[in-house]
Amino acid sequence: MTLTHTSLLLLLFSACSSPITFSLPEINEWHRGFKVVRTLTHLHSPYSYDACDTKGLNNGIPDAECLRHLRSGICANHVHVAFITDHPSHMAEYPFEKLLLSQQGDTSVEGFGTQIGNCPDGFQPRLAAGYEGPVLALGMHKHLTSDNLTALYESKDISIAASLRAVGAVVGVPHTEDKDPAWLAALAPDLIEIYNIHANVDPKIRALSLGQAPFIPTTQLASYLLDPYSTLVPEMSFLGFLEIAPIYYTQWRKLLLAGIKVGIISGTDSHENIFKQIMNDGERLDSHRRMMRLTTSHVLAPDISITSVQAALTAHRSYVVFEGLGTPIGFDFFASTNQNTFSAGTSLSYAPNIIITMVAPTLHSASPKGPPPSISLKLYRIDATEDTLVASGSSIVWSVSSAGIYRGEVTIIPSHLAPWLTDFAYLAKQTFTWILTNPIFIQ
Repeated sequence: MTLTHTSLLLLLFSACSSPITFSLPEINEWHRGFKVVRTLTHLHSPYSYDACDTKGLNNGIPDAECLRHLRSGICANHVHVAFITDHPSHMAEYPFEKLLLSQQGDTSVEGFGTQIGNCPDGFQPRLAAGYEGPVLALGMHKHLTSDNLTALYESKDISIAASLRAVGAVVGVPHTEDKDPAWLAALAPDLIEIYNIHANVDPKIRALSLGQAPFIPTTQLASYLLDPYSTLVPEMSFLGFLEIAPIYYTQWRKLLLAGIKVGIISGTDSHENIFKQIMNDGERLDSHRRMMRLTTSHVLAPDISITSVQAALTAHRSYVVFEGLGTPIGFDFFASTNQNTFSAGTSLSYAPNIIITMVAPTLHSASPKGPPPSISLKLYRIDATEDTLVASGSSIVWSVSSAGIYRGEVTIIPSHLAPWLTDFAYLAKQTFTWILTNPIFIQ
């Protein structure tokens, strides 16, 4: 790594000030009677066999430090609802109440969740338990019944979807990149992942499932891991690998065009089990806090209860946000007629008076402040072999000309991050996907 003029300045700055850290700011925004609820839908606690460097449980007791990192990361990033999705081994081996991670100061909510009561700033996030196997169970009320619960949760039998819904769960699919399209269609999940951090950086998954060069992201990650002069800002490491592979859009498109209304989520897939090295901000590169802030779902729900968020996710009233690029404020995507407005996930009968509107977001006031970013809106119709761009610009008010499935996308050139990218400042000139919406269905 070359020690550039920018790096030298940052080195001098870091010698006389505390390290720069970033966490997601609290959001308090409403649209059409719905609150924007920051949600995580793929997250691992010490009850996963490979969490905490495979040392999550010590004689059945969760590793205290790793659990603290998980809880403090949820607090620091102001996550309203976090769906814990542990691997069947070992979550299936423990009573369900253990999986709720409750500690002194917490309260039980809704009969199946936990509200964290000791966030330093008084924020009170909610946790629900589930699991990650071939499917992603979000917000179970209790374990299923089986003589071999681990085997049941690891099963690909499509009947598992009905069983999980019967115990309150929303049914998703993790790691959509390696799933058989016929199995996905038969399962008919509520949600599928459009992005997964683990898949994005794992060389084997990249080569075998994403059709991408295996080691492209790791070259930049190595720079952050080595960083001999402590001049790099670890929070920016994700920009070197952030990319949505085409296979995700293909899998989603096939389901939608088959008449299966499925929504999208993203997977932080945070385990604290990859990079142990302590960075210059005092945290490991894959800390729960750092991983959680990269990608979230913003869910439009009437309140922050777990059940309300589950209902909104099932209705696909949500959008995926790559919040490591900044927290968006003011974004909206809806259809309207002369009398009513309709959020993402809604189905409408075609009429010539339907208008789809996209309102451009701005950066939250607590976002990193550098040169203003360039933000663009795109409206796509999902067609047989590709998504067709039908409108674009700094704002969109588009009269629907035909029936179809329409989704919104926001891209950003993150100039505002340039001061923290140091030797990788060229990334602040590239275009990244910032927001992906669920569709509006015009039939």
